[in-house]
Amino acid sequence: MKNRPELTNNSADEFVALVSPDGNSIYFSSNRTGQVHVWRMNADGSNQVQITQKEGGAPLFISADGRWLYYHHGLQRTLWRVSTATPGEEQLVLDERKNRIAFSPDGSRIAFVELQGDENTLVIMSIPDGKIVTSFKSTVPGARPIQLKWSPDGENLAYILADNGFENNTLWLQPLSGKTPRQIASLGDDNIALHGFALSPDGRHAAVVKGGWRHDAVLITGLR
Repeated sequence: MKNRPELTNNSADEFVALVSPDGNSIYFSSNRTGQVHVWRMNADGSNQVQITQKEGGAPLFISADGRWLYYHHGLQRTLWRVSTATPGEEQLVLDERKNRIAFSPDGSRIAFVELQGDENTLVIMSIPDGKIVTSFKSTVPGARPIQLKWSPDGENLAYILADNGFENNTLWLQPLSGKTPRQIASLGDDNIALHGFALSPDGRHAAVVKGGWRHDAVLITGLR
């Protein structure tokens, strides 16, 4: 691709970009202040503003009216939201440590992974009352879901399972109607990148970023 503009350019770590529903803003995580916070910029990279002031993390979802940005706290793993109009107006949504949080397309529910006894369980919870809607046990004993995505119609949950060594990755589809989940694809043993899983807008295709770290041993001589 040609003419790809660089939106940020500094020595900070910046990641987990999320585009607003109207396409005019991009929210992203940055540690440019020394702590990880959520920032907002225009679609062309201009007007970069820090949105979270007290509790930072990774952006997850923007409400349909564009008024609230929901984000996952980087350390506490709790769910928060912040006003998109008033930076620093942060509210705790779910005061429980949750992992792999994924929002339904309409924002009314979240899915996350929870260890219940010795089994990894997919849990569906309503927002904002915090009530459990339903849950599903892991389809493969000893495996754990590492990535979750809702289908665009909100009727299914797609997830990637990995064994205890984070290998042998497989892609599954769980109907929220309670029907038996089915395996869609085998993804091999390569590591799946964090936030490296996406579904197409029509829900018919999936994209996965995977690979392995490469390390080299280097001998340096002549140092004084």
